[in-house]
Amino acid sequence: MKQDTIYENSQGRFLEDILENADFGVMIATGGDVVLYENKKFSAALKTDSKRFLRNYPAEKTKFPLIVNGKTVTKFQLFYKTLPCDCFFVFQDSEKTKILRENMIFRKILEHIDSGVILSDPDGYISLYNHAHALLDGFDQKDVLGKHLSQIYPFEHHTEVLKSKKPMEMYFHQYRTVRGDVVPIVAQTFPVIDPDSGKVLGVYSIERDISQVQELQQKLARLEKEVTHASYQNNTSFTFDDIVGKSFALLQAVDTAKMYAKSESPILIYGETGTGKELFAQSIHNYSPRFQEPFVAINCGAVPENLIESTLFGSVKGAFTGAENHTGLFLTAKSGTLFLDEVNSMSLPMQTKLLRVLQERKVRPVGSEKEFPINCCIISSCNIPPEDALREKIFRSDLYFRLGIIRIDIPSLRERQGDAELLSWFFAERQAVFHRKKFKGFSEDFLQFVSNYPWPGNVRELEFTIESCITMLDDKETTVTLNHLPVNLRHKITRQTSFSKSFDTSNLPQILAEYEKNLILHALEKTNGNITQAANFLGIQRQNLQHRMKKLGITKK
Repeated sequence: MKQDTIYENSQGRFLEDILENADFGVMIATGGDVVLYENKKFSAALKTDSKRFLRNYPAEKTKFPLIVNGKTVTKFQLFYKTLPCDCFFVFQDSEKTKILRENMIFRKILEHIDSGVILSDPDGYISLYNHAHALLDGFDQKDVLGKHLSQIYPFEHHTEVLKSKKPMEMYFHQYRTVRGDVVPIVAQTFPVIDPDSGKVLGVYSIERDISQVQELQQKLARLEKEVTHASYQNNTSFTFDDIVGKSFALLQAVDTAKMYAKSESPILIYGETGTGKELFAQSIHNYSPRFQEPFVAINCGAVPENLIESTLFGSVKGAFTGAENHTGLFLTAKSGTLFLDEVNSMSLPMQTKLLRVLQERKVRPVGSEKEFPINCCIISSCNIPPEDALREKIFRSDLYFRLGIIRIDIPSLRERQGDAELLSWFFAERQAVFHRKKFKGFSEDFLQFVSNYPWPGNVRELEFTIESCITMLDDKETTVTLNHLPVNLRHKITRQTSFSKSFDTSNLPQILAEYEKNLILHALEKTNGNITQAANFLGIQRQNLQHRMKKLGITKK
């Protein structure tokens, strides 16, 4: 080698020692094949001597960098005593080059994926923070890289993983961004462990905003429900398997409904609002020989009086202003089932027309001179006791006897011993999945409230109440308590507690009488003075309520 010609002083010797111990090869040449300097690793790395390398790859004709025997060689020009020289480097072996290239590619990939990725070193300083995480947080990457985790986040999991050396697999939490938005996040946090020493080299997290996923899940749930409608044949969602409860009163009603489902006679279902009358009607249809035929439902109380006739019987164009040719629901139901919900809310003249159709088994569309035979089975429902509706002359007795050849009474939730608690668990577990909550159970006083409250809205009111409670759970809560109840129910609990404390417990008859009077007044207030509805609210007969009101000196306002 020609070291003496290029290193002529102690400083040159010092640099020579550095190059001789470097982990890369280096050669300096000038003109043709004149080698000024070469360390040991250059020829060893390329498996050829320096002169042969210069002949094979003349500097003025070769494009650098290039690969020789799997090694990357590059060059740059320098001057020695005004003499131009070429300096060649074998920078790294092929494995290190591959690792460097892969590292660069991985960093590019991390910048383009839609999950947030953050890496911290063992001291908690952030060394990698991709674009997706910056978008999620609302920060700029340059403001985060190099900072300590504690400077950016009030709460993080890296410290815990650093200590335990164990990953945190797929955890959910509500994440508040720098913009103040609350975003649902699914995250995973992992340690990077040196396989030789066992030391933690760093900790990284992968976080994903699932707000859009939740929206898609909700849409999917709705679509699944629609698909389920079709899967049960013809616009139904429910079978008897969907009726939740183990009380004797409910099971007796289900057994009766199954028995009557085989019949072709009209069925009248009585139940308070929210007890599940349509659930029973659909279940009867799907349990009957008509299950492959259409199930058509109409809420008679929701259709305007001037449209109910054409809706049920159909119409021809020009029969009235705006009328078009329309197939009524009786003919739409074909050989299936027509469900007349709240039939007692029909006007008496309309009830007369309905009675004629049921007797003749023929329907004449409004404005038409033709009659068409009908072949559907009729299921109807009342939301007040039919006897009360007959007594108050809002339900024709002849129509009632025609529709009520078979009658099924659905018990109120107050009459279903133990079912309120069972339904609470059913609704809570379903809503917890839907709203991604960590629900594990109810407090004792909550279950006591559920079991004792009269639930005037029955199962429907209970379902909405439980859904409200589940949505009130925060990220760390797993137990539903009285504090999660809607405000109106919490106020009722407070009033009842204050009421019970205000009495002298030494006079039990007085306490019971006053308590009973308070309950009746509350029921009348809730139902705007309607005695029938107030009796339903309290779970007693109308006559019984009137007797109690007279005894307690309560007058209807």
